Amino acid sequence: MARVAIEYSPALLQVGGVGRSVREMTAALLHSAKHAYTLMTSGLPAPHFPPNLHAPRRNIPLPDRLLTRLWHRAGVAFPAALFTRGFDLFFATNFALPPLPRGMRTAVFVHDLTYLHAAEAAVPSLIAYLSSVVPRAVTTADVVVVNSLSTKRDLVSAYDVDPQRIHPVQFGVGAQFGPIEAELARRTAARYGLGGSPFVFAVGTLQPRKNYSRLIEAVAILRHSGQDVQLAIAGPEGWMMDDLRRDAESASSQFVRLLGKVPDSDLPALYNAALCFAMPSLYEGYGLPVLEAMACGAPVVTSNVSSLPEAAGGAALLVDPRDVSALADALGQLMTNPELRAGLSARGLERVHGHTWARTAVDLEAAFDFALANPRA
Repeated sequence: MARVAIEYSPALLQVGGVGRSVREMTAALLHSAKHAYTLMTSGLPAPHFPPNLHAPRRNIPLPDRLLTRLWHRAGVAFPAALFTRGFDLFFATNFALPPLPRGMRTAVFVHDLTYLHAAEAAVPSLIAYLSSVVPRAVTTADVVVVNSLSTKRDLVSAYDVDPQRIHPVQFGVGAQFGPIEAELARRTAARYGLGGSPFVFAVGTLQPRKNYSRLIEAVAILRHSGQDVQLAIAGPEGWMMDDLRRDAESASSQFVRLLGKVPDSDLPALYNAALCFAMPSLYEGYGLPVLEAMACGAPVVTSNVSSLPEAAGGAALLVDPRDVSALADALGQLMTNPELRAGLSARGLERVHGHTWARTAVDLEAAFDFALANPRA
């Protein structure tokens, strides 16, 4: 049994996909207990942990911004070297690898390469940061963990990383995501002002990469053709939020509803209540909401780029995310063809079978074992 430190701060500080995936991966690893896991955080005061999370913890009592300057700009090993003493492996969960004591094995999770492949839709300061830390991390870590074969190919192409050191893991779908009673789904949707008209549902941080402006245009085309349909977008505010809000407010008849950050407990009901789920992103490292929607029986329309065809697994309609007409056509097919909706729903439910976070933990531990047995020279 190895002693493994897990970088847990992203799970506490980030409300988007990275934070969620780190929370789920960590919970699955703690449940597996193949290795002895300790959660590493930083900050003053120490971060607040969920009361149901029981695991050993270590907190570096310094502000995160200061640590970023020390580790990733100055290359100073203190205090990471001090606070990670006694561990066999450090699992960096958020792109960057801090300077660590010589001899410690390392694993780093790279969630996506948006900053390379969709730079026009990424925050400039984040592009600069990731362009600095990711090349260093993927060429020094003993193993690089990714959530798709697409990201693995991107890493090999961009940084000439040894493919044997890149380990894809299969993301899971929480047990709470599944078909539910129609009346419960209807009541939940009504609480968000989504009673009556069918609605297209989208989930994700409100930022340009999610391509929501084109999705609004596509739904507007359907409405202009006489279709009675709304668009509901759930997600926390992100970069260039004001542009998206203007697009939503200028949409005719106010058919767009920005729901904000929706509690995880309400998401299954909204997936169930939706006419369909749409994820026309310009780039994704994986696209977990695609699987969550499928688990709830929602037909899915998603992009034909990056990892999204891989996530869809042949159980969704794929479109060019930059082609508004194609997106509108796919949504229109689902509006008017109940047989197509039913077929995609059935294929989606079959697609997600076996996608559990317990399986993710098995994949992660295989990556850790590789790093422990095959350190870089």
